[in-house]
Amino acid sequence: MNNQSIKVGIVGAAGYTGGELLRLLIYH
Repeated sequence: MNNQSIKVGIVGAAGYTGGELLRLLIYH
């Protein structure tokens, strides 16, 4: 597993988590 894949995974996870948090805040 190279750094490119790791970076993409981290960005994807962070983006997904951020989106979920925003959704929870908006619909709270």
